[in-house]
Amino acid sequence: MSANATLDLEIGVDSYCTLTEVLGLIPARSLNATNTRPTQSQAVRLCRDIFHEVNAVLDGSLGYSVPVASGNGTAIALLRRWSSLGCAAQIELAAGSGNPEPSGLAGHLQTQFEAMRKAFAKGEMSLPSVAVDGSYIVPETSRAPAYQFDQVSGNEQSPTFTKHGTDW
Repeated sequence: MSANATLDLEIGVDSYCTLTEVLGLIPARSLNATNTRPTQSQAVRLCRDIFHEVNAVLDGSLGYSVPVASGNGTAIALLRRWSSLGCAAQIELAAGSGNPEPSGLAGHLQTQFEAMRKAFAKGEMSLPSVAVDGSYIVPETSRAPAYQFDQVSGNEQSPTFTKHGTDW
């Protein structure tokens, strides 16, 4: 992280996008150190939060090795777009009147962010040249989620696990 850690975002270290890229999606929004809602440092924190959220999806749900290195151009371009949408939506929400439900531009940006998340989750989108952890454990889709209660039998169902990406 850079010496000016409050305002700088380093691609692949604490963000997949820059604040300039995010503000490109919301050109009517300007930020400064004290007189805007959110402030510039709060906006940077929102971008870092989105970075961690994206990494949680990539690692926890999909098994990718994270963070993705900044040298992987194609993967970073996808992550930059995804993160920029999420950051812009959060900044617009923070600038709003306190309504927690996204609407208008914030709602549009949030919808696009969620669409990319779903595309990754469904396997419609992937990160080229990014390692997938071979020991990643996923539940089989044919069984119920962990400890779901079966009302017919009165028993809790345990999941069956398989090793993602390898044959056992």
